[in-house]
Amino acid sequence: MTVDWNAENAAHLIRRTGFGARSEEVARALDLGMDATVVSLLDARGPSDRLRVIPGKTRLEELQLWWLRRMLRTRAPLEEKLTLFWHNHFATALDKVENARLMHLQNRTLRAHASSPFRDMVRAIARDPAMIVWLDNQTSVASDPNENFARELMEVFTTGVYDAQGSPNYTEFDVAEAARAFTGWTIHDGEFSFEPWNHDFSTKTFRGVTGPLDGDDVIENLVLDPATPRRLAARLFSFFAYEVALSDPVLDPMVGAYEGNGTAIRPMLELLFRMDAFYSAAAKFSRVKSPVEFLAGTVRLLRGSVKGGRVGEGFAGKLAALGQSLFNPPSVFGWKEGLSWVSSNGLLQRARVAEWMADSRRWGRPPFSWRPERLLGKRSEWPTLDPASVVARFVAHLDPSPPAESTTGALVAYLQAEDDGTPAPFVLEKGTIDRKVRGLVSLLLSSPEYQLC
Repeated sequence: MTVDWNAENAAHLIRRTGFGARSEEVARALDLGMDATVVSLLDARGPSDRLRVIPGKTRLEELQLWWLRRMLRTRAPLEEKLTLFWHNHFATALDKVENARLMHLQNRTLRAHASSPFRDMVRAIARDPAMIVWLDNQTSVASDPNENFARELMEVFTTGVYDAQGSPNYTEFDVAEAARAFTGWTIHDGEFSFEPWNHDFSTKTFRGVTGPLDGDDVIENLVLDPATPRRLAARLFSFFAYEVALSDPVLDPMVGAYEGNGTAIRPMLELLFRMDAFYSAAAKFSRVKSPVEFLAGTVRLLRGSVKGGRVGEGFAGKLAALGQSLFNPPSVFGWKEGLSWVSSNGLLQRARVAEWMADSRRWGRPPFSWRPERLLGKRSEWPTLDPASVVARFVAHLDPSPPAESTTGALVAYLQAEDDGTPAPFVLEKGTIDRKVRGLVSLLLSSPEYQLC
């Protein structure tokens, strides 16, 4: 089928490539058309702002706040979404690296290579100081190779353990030989350094190739292996559309785009965002929002603001409660996504954060605040807004999956009752807005429909 470029499909594209779909963004996409919108999303670049990182003093929450505020302010949401994707693919944690500057530099590296040839991305990551510390390659020398990076390079970053047919992509011997190729790749004064006196220059045999192989030779072998683009296509498709298996033929065009364009990621994305499957019923509102998407998306959709400095770190601190502490994934495998985000405890935490966000006001220097009045339209129109109209307006602003009639009915009933359930007339005025409308938003943010994107 040919994609019908309408408001529903435009909103879906914007939602998946950013952090919530605002009405003005959907209108702009409709004016541009699908092809021009896809190009504009991929072409956009955010600010070149840098965080002033002080060794030994910059805290995790400070790093997180810097990135969250960047997500909120950027005019290049896909750039940040891709950086988030690669942050989970090349998962590295401050808990072990213990150097905020190196984590910040890695974040910038991921952003710089977000849609570039994958070959360039992997080469940059192999030389990334945070990754070298994370996987212990600074200890890898010719006399005693460390296998951590070599193993994860294959298992996690490129081919994966098995191909689409279930055959192994490498052996333990390949891990050992690859480790020898990366000996001497270390850091000095926080920068990548190659130490030839610690490198093994002797002959190696890696996946059937023999010679005095070095790390770049290993990387070239892996990024050109057919298993790598198929695995990348599966991960990208699952992140932006819906979960698929390695063997799914829907991935074939993306694999071809990678192989035909020098391992480039951008052509894969251009294809993905134009696919019929991307706009299918299976894709729409089928992904559970990650905590970052939940938090950043809510701020954008409420037209709220997040303070900087130590005050704003209270906002970033909510990530830990929600289960996705940026710059601190749980392991080299990153975060488990999907339904794992909405376990019973996860939903409880989301409800608590939703209530906190809905109740955040400007006074008292809160880390986050928003004004319900801004989303209710002109004050002169307020007397004409009945409970159903108010609910419809906030459903439109918050962009959840289409709520069931029972959900809508319960929200309308909430506006027409006191806190104890006693029926009460609904009059839209300052007090009602500060109490009942904020309560309505808390309920919407906690609803099952809002957890999907």
